Amino acid sequence: MKLLTLNNKYLTLGLDPCGAQICFFATKDGFDILQRRPHLGEANDESALFPLLPIANRVSHDSYHLNGEHINLPLNLKAGQYLHGDGWVNTWQVKEKSESSATLTLNINHDNGYVYTACFALKLQALSLKLTLTVCHQGSKPRLYGLGLHPYFALDDSATLHFASDGYFPEGAGHMSLPFTTSIPTSEDFNRPRAIPPYFVNQLYHSSSPLYYTRQGRRMCLSSNCPYLMLYHLPQGSFVALEPLMHEIDAVNKPQHPGMVLLQKGQTTSLHVSIELLAS
Repeated sequence: MKLLTLNNKYLTLGLDPCGAQICFFATKDGFDILQRRPHLGEANDESALFPLLPIANRVSHDSYHLNGEHINLPLNLKAGQYLHGDGWVNTWQVKEKSESSATLTLNINHDNGYVYTACFALKLQALSLKLTLTVCHQGSKPRLYGLGLHPYFALDDSATLHFASDGYFPEGAGHMSLPFTTSIPTSEDFNRPRAIPPYFVNQLYHSSSPLYYTRQGRRMCLSSNCPYLMLYHLPQGSFVALEPLMHEIDAVNKPQHPGMVLLQKGQTTSLHVSIELLAS
């Protein structure tokens, strides 16, 4: 499917309906705000951003129990695991397109009861990108939903990150989170601006405040209606993933399902994210 391009006076963005992936998001003078995907058709984890739904990240045993029912989730990795859900592995339909905005839709009908429609709206507005991800449950039985976005910010030695957090969930076995702690290691505590650690990081922070990311003297702000932020970074990588999430990792298998939303037929839930290049 053809790449969609959005433009305004200051910004340009490339959107691939396959996976609803942003391929590039940059200023008109060539500064990459998000990682630029080198070629169309590359793996989704080399994109600039993609949506996470109906459940973000991983789920232990790729399943959960709800009201006495055992619900198996579709496996979408070569290793035979669930990761990030349906959005990044399906082709979306283009509902609307203008010079500076686009809306994509996706219809899902799984035999596990996850029957839903999704809408992903993107709009360039001055120096910001506004993103809204919405799902509407259409199944006869209720299901748990938790949304997220997976942006990859371009990274170099000049980059610093700053956001308020009262604690985090360290990574455990199988990329699952360990219990919450307020004791954040200094090199991973971004309550003060600091560089991204040079080693592997893959952990969830409790943070509902805006984050500020500075690179090459340009300051960016990501804000959302999410109470959690996933930070993912590979050693010597060219990106850092800063993922706003509605819920804890594996929340469907935790008491009270922290951050998840139980939807009946016809009910919706939405995620709102803004990525803004702040005026210097």
